Amino acid sequence: MNELRPIVFEKKVRVKKYLGIGAICAAALFLFFPDMALFDLLPDFIGYALLLSGLSCLRDLNDYFGEAYDRFHKIFWIALARYFSFFFVMGMVPGREQPDTFLLLTFVFGVFDLFFVLPAWQFVFEGFSYLSARCEGSRFELCPRKPRKVLIPNVKKGLRIGDTVERKPLNRIERMRRTTILFVGFKAILTALPEFAALTKDTEAGSVFRLYDHIGLLRFFSMASVFVFGCVFLLRMISFIRAVKKDDILISFYREKYRADVLTKEHLFTHRHLTSALFLACVAMVFRVDLRLDNVHVIPDALLALVLCIAVWVLGQHIGRRWHLFLVSGIFAIVSVGVNLFEYYFFYKYSATSIQTNVAAYNLHIVFQILKAVEEGLFLLLMIFFFRMLYNVIISYTGFAVTPQETRNPSEKIKSIHKSLKRNMIPAIVFTVISAASKFLLVALLLPRRPGLYLDWLPLLDTVLAGLFAFFTIRSIRLIYGQVEYRFMLL
Repeated sequence: MNELRPIVFEKKVRVKKYLGIGAICAAALFLFFPDMALFDLLPDFIGYALLLSGLSCLRDLNDYFGEAYDRFHKIFWIALARYFSFFFVMGMVPGREQPDTFLLLTFVFGVFDLFFVLPAWQFVFEGFSYLSARCEGSRFELCPRKPRKVLIPNVKKGLRIGDTVERKPLNRIERMRRTTILFVGFKAILTALPEFAALTKDTEAGSVFRLYDHIGLLRFFSMASVFVFGCVFLLRMISFIRAVKKDDILISFYREKYRADVLTKEHLFTHRHLTSALFLACVAMVFRVDLRLDNVHVIPDALLALVLCIAVWVLGQHIGRRWHLFLVSGIFAIVSVGVNLFEYYFFYKYSATSIQTNVAAYNLHIVFQILKAVEEGLFLLLMIFFFRMLYNVIISYTGFAVTPQETRNPSEKIKSIHKSLKRNMIPAIVFTVISAASKFLLVALLLPRRPGLYLDWLPLLDTVLAGLFAFFTIRSIRLIYGQVEYRFMLL
């Protein structure tokens, strides 16, 4: 009962030709572009996601790549927060306070770049140096340089003006490291620098010290300067990655090391897939909580089905493909989108109080109730399949017990762990039913007895119940994740 299911690596895991190194070059396409305060035309978080993809195989080759992967994983969430903070400032912060808010947030995220991004890139190049130094026959580190012409005569060396001199090969990794550090530092500093003009916005109008009147010009020069540095960074990164790919000896060394050191660890990919799937399941539950604007959903429940499908796909090779769950998720997503569109249309033409006086609004409201009942029924069916999937994870991948054989049977302890995890799923199941009922009632009671009934407390109650559903479901998933971690800890 303590044996974990093995993975057939020949079928499930394929060694990429270049171990995903090309994704690092693709990441540079998003990272090189300058930011205007918090706005980024090519979002950095997409670049960091590509960078994580490029490091997903390399992280197993040495600890440097592993540390870089962990750091860039945290930086990804910081970059995502930075991207959405722009929309928060533009939509929620009063106009007069926006310059100060841009200054504060740009400065804070710039500090994050200097203290988090720079060390992460350092570990990336340390990883390349570590491997290339141990690969015999590879000349990847050495970058040949063109001969230079003598401009100043040197009598001691017998050099005259116009003579050509051979130059020693340059360490390619060190050159790329310096370029990256300079670029990241300049980008962080120059992006935040124009925003300090906000400190002069309260200066007397017409004063030469009122730099905020020229904030657009200051941002333009800042972006132009960063763009120049970014182009140098991008071109050198492309050259760097091409040099890695062209070194057949180095790539062969990487692939053989990956086969020998990584693919032989049978439970490594199982552990990662379980961790990723459970994390995605937690993210999916968050989308159940509605953000409403003028009685209309801002975040559709279809996102819950989409993310949950990805989680099931990642986990499917270990517990079997759950095609019925994919089918229900797809139908639920389509119906959910349809309900949202119907809701937009309803509130565009009518209001909640018009149901009592308008026959067309009353009839549409009945259709609305039917569609909502179908949507919530599909949600309950989807969650039944999801909880069954969690049950299979509990049985298959949790329950590692270290107990003396002569004093207690380990199987009893394992059964106790399984029973505890199943019991902790009960509140999540209860609030799943309550959440579905509340969302249906939110539509059914759209015909209020009092004009203020619908807008006063019912949407708030629905949000609270959906929040409790998300909380208890995520709590159950986290408890299962803890037992999964414990079981894989000593493998």
